[in-house]
Amino acid sequence: MQIGLSRMFDSVDREVGDRIRQSKELLHLINTLLSQDEYKDSDILKIQKGYVFVSLYSSLEYCLTASVSNFLELLKSSPRKPMHYKNYLLCQGKITNI
Repeated sequence: MQIGLSRMFDSVDREVGDRIRQSKELLHLINTLLSQDEYKDSDILKIQKGYVFVSLYSSLEYCLTASVSNFLELLKSSPRKPMHYKNYLLCQGKITNI
């Protein structure tokens, strides 16, 4: 089960990594523009700064949505009923033999 779990979240990990890399590239571009006097107070720089936050938010949203979706698929394919995991999911106790 652990091997399948690892593979299940590999695509999420890759996608989030790509999104974070894109945000880093955008930050690099903003730093480059900040070093040039002609762009210091430009609208394009303000737009790019706003886009960084949108980009980071979308990375976080994708990570959460995809991880929860994959986890629900894992529960769906499990021989145990979801209620078996209730205490674990609500942080109310430990489950052994998952």
